[in-house]
Amino acid sequence: RTLGASFFCSRQVERLRRLPEIIPTLAHQLARYSSSFATALLDADWDSVRSWRRQMDNLLVGPWKQSTKDRSEGLPPTLVVIDALDELDNEGGQTLLEVLLKATENARAGMQGLKIFVTSRPHPRIVQSSRSLPREAIYYLEDINTQDAWNDIMEYVGTELPELEHSHREDLEELVNLSDGSLVL
Repeated sequence: RTLGASFFCSRQVERLRRLPEIIPTLAHQLARYSSSFATALLDADWDSVRSWRRQMDNLLVGPWKQSTKDRSEGLPPTLVVIDALDELDNEGGQTLLEVLLKATENARAGMQGLKIFVTSRPHPRIVQSSRSLPREAIYYLEDINTQDAWNDIMEYVGTELPELEHSHREDLEELVNLSDGSLVL
C-alpha cells in the first residue's frame, strides 16, 4: 500500500479541528499522488462543494470512482489516513465517520484500490457510529500484540534506514523501544 493522502486532526490548530478542511485537503493530496484522480477531479461540481456534506461525493468518492477506469489493476491499494477524529470540533468526528461510511457504502463497487484508515480515541459517539462496521475492520490499540508491533516498527525503520540496519543495530533497537509500540509517520 502507498500513502495517497492524510489528514491529522488536532485541537491545537484551528484549521486541523474543522470538518470542512478535511475532504478538500485529501482531494488535493490525492490529485498530487494520482494523475488519473487529478483528471477526474477536474470534472467536479465546484459550486456544490461549498457544503462540506457534498464534498465527500464531489471531491473524493466521485472522482475516485471515475479515476479507477484508468487505474492499472497491478497497482497496490492507495491508502488515505484520517487521524484523531475525536479532535474535531462539534462532534465533527462522528459526523465525518457517518458521512464517510454512507458514501463509501453507496459507492463500494467503484472504490477499488482505495483503503481508508481512520483513527480515534474511544469517543462514545464515534464508537456508536463505528458499530455498523464489520468486526474485523476495527482494531483496538490495547489489543495489539506489543512484540508484533515492535517487530513491525523495527522492520519499517530497517527498511527506511538500511545504511544503519547493521552498523547501528543497537541504536535502532533503542529507537524502536522508545516508540513504545507505536510509530508516528
